[in-house]
Amino acid sequence: MQADLVQHIKVLLVEDNPGDRDLVLAYLSARGNHGQVEQAASLREAFDTLTK
Repeated sequence: MQADLVQHIKVLLVEDNPGDRDLVLAYLSARGNHGQVEQAASLREAFDTLTK
């Protein structure tokens, strides 16, 4: 599942502003893609890893 999240975020980073983590997280949540509370930390981790 983590790999799927990372791939989704990579796609979004290409299409959207890579500096706006909140926008990416909101987009994933709005699409219903792992928007559950328990996934939020995992999404943030994946995003931070990709943007370091």
